[in-house]
Amino acid sequence: MGKKSKGKTNSSDKRKIVSKQSAKETVCNLQPEQLEQSETQETQATHDPHATPRARLNIASNAQSTITGIVTPGQLLAGRYKVVKELGSGGMGMVYQATDGNLEDRLCAIKVLPPDLAKEEAAVKRLRREALAAIELHHSNIMAVHSFDTDKDISFIVMEFLDGPNLDVAIADRGKLPLDEVIQIANQVCPALDFANERGVIHRDIKPANLMYKSVGDKQVVKITDFGIAYQIRESTGRLTGQDTTAGTIHYVPPEQLTGAKPDARSDQYSLAASL
Repeated sequence: MGKKSKGKTNSSDKRKIVSKQSAKETVCNLQPEQLEQSETQETQATHDPHATPRARLNIASNAQSTITGIVTPGQLLAGRYKVVKELGSGGMGMVYQATDGNLEDRLCAIKVLPPDLAKEEAAVKRLRREALAAIELHHSNIMAVHSFDTDKDISFIVMEFLDGPNLDVAIADRGKLPLDEVIQIANQVCPALDFANERGVIHRDIKPANLMYKSVGDKQVVKITDFGIAYQIRESTGRLTGQDTTAGTIHYVPPEQLTGAKPDARSDQYSLAASL
């Protein structure tokens, strides 16, 4: 009496086992969200660097996927782009502010691909294809993609520099936006989305973090960023790591896309509606 039988698990041990299993499941379930969070940090990188950072982002949770030291300030890429400073990092790569020496030192943003991804020829080809499609999208409410380039073992995408913030940060800082402002955003973004979709270009990851402000005179223009590029980096990273990175951002992705259905213009429309 009072002794525990060998081979049996008491209630305390059972609780510990269940607790460990729950913790393991929680970690597995968080992996896509951690990747999403690092991508949000990276998207914010094209903001005014003096803007108040979004304190809610947990940088530590992405420590293992953060990439640092690939490019240094002052470095010249492809004999043309001079790196000014690092703007942000995440699982989707590093983003830097740079100047274009061929265009009178025009400011631009450079997204450097993760080293492991840059070594995969098939992944680089897919990203180059997406970048080339985005380059053809000339619209005042779509962030311009200038080129996809390489410098030795560094692959990078050159984009329009936006002073931000993105809509995700604006909501975090200000709370729920007034209805009239939401309508103004929709009036800018909807025609841009139609413009891309009519040309067969699907974004596949519309969300507040990919809707960014740019100051134009005394106006704030809203632009769609990362057409197809973030999606391809996410997918390629998933292939390399074997992890489910989710084809889109979970809070805004349409249900059918989660089941593996091919996204189309309707997918972008759903995601935009969820974002607004």
